Amino acid sequence: MMASCSPNTAAKCERQSPWETLSRDPAFHRIGCATATYQERYVLVAGGYDYNFNRLKTVTMFDTTTLTQIKLLDLPFPILDDERFWLCHGTMVDDDFYVTLSQGKWIYRLDLTQLNNPLQKWDLIFRDRKSEDKVKRILSFDKCLLEFTTKRFRSYNTETNEINVSGKNPFPYHHVPLILGGNIFSIDYHYNGLPRVMKLSMNRNETPMPPIPMRGFYAISSAGILDRWIVVTGTVKDRKTRKKNPHTFIFDTMLQIWCEADVKISSPQQFPGLGNMVIGNSHIITIGTVITNQGNIGPGVHRIHRKYFVANWEIIGKYILLRALVDKDRAAYNIVYRREGDKHYAYTHDLILHKMMTDLNLDIFRYVLLFLV
Repeated sequence: MMASCSPNTAAKCERQSPWETLSRDPAFHRIGCATATYQERYVLVAGGYDYNFNRLKTVTMFDTTTLTQIKLLDLPFPILDDERFWLCHGTMVDDDFYVTLSQGKWIYRLDLTQLNNPLQKWDLIFRDRKSEDKVKRILSFDKCLLEFTTKRFRSYNTETNEINVSGKNPFPYHHVPLILGGNIFSIDYHYNGLPRVMKLSMNRNETPMPPIPMRGFYAISSAGILDRWIVVTGTVKDRKTRKKNPHTFIFDTMLQIWCEADVKISSPQQFPGLGNMVIGNSHIITIGTVITNQGNIGPGVHRIHRKYFVANWEIIGKYILLRALVDKDRAAYNIVYRREGDKHYAYTHDLILHKMMTDLNLDIFRYVLLFLV
């Protein structure tokens, strides 16, 4: 099942850009870098390439509130002979920023509570010089660091410093892993057909999910979690013109349906799954150049509100809060009747809202709200 924006909404988006540029600093003119959010305020950027494909070891922390940046210690990775392995992956666990290379031989950690310590350094937590696996992504879950490689699935307990190899990676070679609600979602990023989605619970039970509703060649540049939604950005190749156009798809993990966002974004270079997109509570932030359906946005730090991608809280929030109060017997939805002669009538919209608040199953209530945005 798939929904799309109305012509009026699309026309409004075209007249007024929803994007806000936070910084044009050259420190953010990069691709294939490690990104993470910290305290819902800071964006961390590490490694990757500049636009001339020179390898970068610099690390920057950007404050989205004051629009200032802090230069952190450079990455300690040695310069490799093979430039293909300089793609970086990063994630946060509590106050620690973890970074690894796609080559997968090292994982380093930087404690962000020690930024003023002159003796601060990157801590090496894992090294495997013989590893030939290519890292696809590292994610955090609870107090653990999860590393997905082409062959294996590895976890690191940040409290006990124990590393466990959980055997063969159950997902396809070309995939982007995400964690939501204790489940791992895998999305194919390079698939000629309907891009497949798989859910894997922590006890390794696999459940197929509805595929991305786009036929033809679809390449994913980024994927991330926004509450219960999965945001997937990438490009679709037009079969006639062979031109690659940006597209953004949203997957509701509760209703298990896909929709296409009004705002379509992608990164200029297709490093699969590494489009430098960072998601916070209220905004999506991108690093570098962004390709949109409204034209390209130059390199830097750019921000766009979540309302352009998922259901707008300003529209449905009051219905959700009222339904929650009714379910807890803390409120009641009363119908106001009007009198005409000896008879009493109720307005149709009052009858509908009363049924939504009192009689409808909660899942059906949530589904109905999808049509209000």
